[in-house]
Amino acid sequence: MTRGIRVKRMAIGVSFWGNRRARLGTASLMGLLALGVSACVSPTPYSQAEHDARAQQDVVSMFQDQQPVTGPITLEEAVARALKYNLDRRLKLMEEAVSRREVDVAEMSLLPKLAASAGYSARSNYDASVSRTMNGTNAGQVGDTYTSSDAKAFETANLVASWNVLDFGIGYIRARQQADQSLIVSERRRQVVQNVVQDVRAAYWRAAAADRLLKRLDPLLVEVQAAVADADAAVSLRIGPLLEALDYQRSVLEAERQLKSLRSQMTQARTELATLMNLRPGTPFLIAAAEFPTPTHLPTLPADTDNLELLALSNRSEVRGESYQLRINENESWVAILRMLPGLELSSSYDYSGNKYLLNNAWASGSMQLTWNLLNLLSGPRAIALAESQEQLSHVRRHALSMAVLSQVNVADLAYRTALEDYQLAQRIAEVENRILSQLEAGKAARQQGRRAVVRGQMGATLADLRRDMAYADLQAAWGRMFATVGADPLPEELTAADLPTLSATLAQTFQRWEKGEIRSDMPVAPKTAGS
Repeated sequence: MTRGIRVKRMAIGVSFWGNRRARLGTASLMGLLALGVSACVSPTPYSQAEHDARAQQDVVSMFQDQQPVTGPITLEEAVARALKYNLDRRLKLMEEAVSRREVDVAEMSLLPKLAASAGYSARSNYDASVSRTMNGTNAGQVGDTYTSSDAKAFETANLVASWNVLDFGIGYIRARQQADQSLIVSERRRQVVQNVVQDVRAAYWRAAAADRLLKRLDPLLVEVQAAVADADAAVSLRIGPLLEALDYQRSVLEAERQLKSLRSQMTQARTELATLMNLRPGTPFLIAAAEFPTPTHLPTLPADTDNLELLALSNRSEVRGESYQLRINENESWVAILRMLPGLELSSSYDYSGNKYLLNNAWASGSMQLTWNLLNLLSGPRAIALAESQEQLSHVRRHALSMAVLSQVNVADLAYRTALEDYQLAQRIAEVENRILSQLEAGKAARQQGRRAVVRGQMGATLADLRRDMAYADLQAAWGRMFATVGADPLPEELTAADLPTLSATLAQTFQRWEKGEIRSDMPVAPKTAGS
């Protein structure tokens, strides 16, 4: 009876401690869940003060470390400033630098793996055990002597070097692909440089035309506004035929509106040029070309259309980039083939153990292991077919890009010839308008012409001069577009980070060569085809 009570009390105690452990485990689990919920990340917006500080810092950083403008800006200096300080080009330079670093990282992946580790092991008692006899006369007997080969606490360390031949082959191809990818990024940077040069040339000559016009526009507006007042007075006082007075009033008002609109557009041309040079808006600067009359020298194309087409196919960054992409896709076929092969891994290590029961606490070991993922034999042919399809796609894409480049060359050639004809016609019209103005001013001096005729003549001559200057700017833009279309590089590769005077001098030499028709020292010659 007493023994039964003891057993019952023991069972109650076991049940109590078991339930307590269950409760403790549940409580611990709930505590961990609460900790996890409390650790959830919530969005933390920046304060308005932080936004204001960031804005001020961006304004300073965008325009710092730039050489100040000290005199009239020439075309070469404008292009040099754009190439050195333009944020779009600086972005492409950083992307190219990052791509180069990625190539370095890919090369480091070809090295063997070298891993070092150290640790410490401890337990409250010995890891002791007995042995059971498995055969012989004493089979099935369990010894009564406990033995241990490990100390309670000891430290370990090892150094392992391993090298997988298959991984090395795949890594080598990946590194070559990354190198080709960096070349694609370099070609994109070339394209940005060429586009910047083209945009600066067009904006520079438009801004020069604007400066020439603004020097004549303000005095002319004074004359036009005086003519408007005279016209208003003539209409209100009914001096002369009313219809003639209203017609004159309409013409001078329309001329005033047109001149003010042109002044606004011309001011925007300076802003566009300042943006390309990365000058802060509102920074005053002079344009050297605006201090002289419109140049009479007309730029000519460097070669005929056939040779320009061949040069564009050879130099354009898009076509070059697609050629590198084709090589990347070709290497992808080799990766798919290598994945189907078995991998051989070589490894060696040097180990140390602080276990005092070991006879040798330090030892060296080596191994060779051959592994083969047989499922790659099933997926490999599909991967090879995909890589071959990508190669064919690259071929077709390159041909499509080549056709687009040929079309762009012919469009640029047509745009140049059209701009040349427009300029020549605008030049003739400006000459006629200025001769008419000279005759009107001479007639006014001889009291043979009135003020109305002279003001109209001044407006006609000013507008004709503006159209001539804008036509010349369009001609320069069309001429520069051709060099961007054929992929001509304005700077050698080693001068991308030179100072501003060096860049300006080099660009001046490049533009002189372009005017002589020298784009490359080894200009390709288009082959003669049947019927040509």
